[in-house]
Amino acid sequence: MQPKVAEEITRFTPEWAKLRAQHHGSVCTHTLNVLYLIFSSPDVLQMSKEDQNILRWAALLHDICKLSTPKIEGKDHIHPFKSGKSTLLSFCKSGILDLSTDEKRLAFKTVTDAISQSRQPVSPDYVECFRKKGQPYCHSVHSHHLLSDIFLNLWETLAPRGSFVDLVFRLVFFHQSLQGAEEFPPMVALSKEERLIYCDERFFKLILQLMICDSNSYQFVYNPDGKMSLRV
Repeated sequence: MQPKVAEEITRFTPEWAKLRAQHHGSVCTHTLNVLYLIFSSPDVLQMSKEDQNILRWAALLHDICKLSTPKIEGKDHIHPFKSGKSTLLSFCKSGILDLSTDEKRLAFKTVTDAISQSRQPVSPDYVECFRKKGQPYCHSVHSHHLLSDIFLNLWETLAPRGSFVDLVFRLVFFHQSLQGAEEFPPMVALSKEERLIYCDERFFKLILQLMICDSNSYQFVYNPDGKMSLRV
């Protein structure tokens, strides 16, 4: 990665520097692959400039707090919610998200605290699988039990539904809560009722493209020697 690119991303979101230090920067490379696919997708290029911009920001931030091997094996199941919280913090630091009043600051604290509390242990079967292999694993998975607290405060006080901040946040936050490829079901999926509440038509169109590009990015393999090759 070009140093100036890394510097610019880190200036906006300091977590990028931590990602670069993990496993030869494999998550950073994956993120840039997703971003490249978003930029070059014909379906995305047919969208409005506003929606293209939203998708690019979501691609950049969707894995910003993701742990990678060798810290854990398998998936980091809690990272979409952690990355969602980091997205809001980055928007706050940059001035994109306005916290100029006590009401907004209180709402922001309520949202971020609720996100931090939105976790539950992984299933015993999952634990046993990795324990038998002697491998480190993710101990937590996200939970949807505080969604009403998160979105009531977000939409009413911080970022109206359908705004730039709201859509980028929802794309990052829910990118592993919806069914994508059948062979990789979500650990905790949004229920039908939750999808009706939190996923409108515009959001579905955007997250479909994010999930496609996220999945397609894995055709590129990041090797331990630090070189990238194409999966065949």
